[in-house]
Amino acid sequence: MSPPNPLIVHPEDGARAELANLRKVIDDLDERLLAVLAERLRVVRRIGDVKRRIGLGALQPARLREILETRVERGRSLDLSTCFVHEIFDRIHREAVLEQLALLTNHEETTREP
Repeated sequence: MSPPNPLIVHPEDGARAELANLRKVIDDLDERLLAVLAERLRVVRRIGDVKRRIGLGALQPARLREILETRVERGRSLDLSTCFVHEIFDRIHREAVLEQLALLTNHEETTREP
């Protein structure tokens, strides 16, 4: 059996290169998503601080409903499935509540008199 001829282009070579390029696009998009999520959590912590100062709890059910309704509607306009968008933003909101609970709990523990 003779070695492969480097001058012969196989159709799958182009497809493999395209796949590698598309995977790089996904990697770049994932990096951007992570950066946006990190920025969002920084804002969530600031909101938690404001809630603490005005005496609000971490979970605001009306706000959760608003977030889910508006994001699902926007997702539909971008041809994303309702379930997909709902699950993503429900999970993002749960993480936000956990972050704010931690902030509120830590503040209460550090401000209690011995």
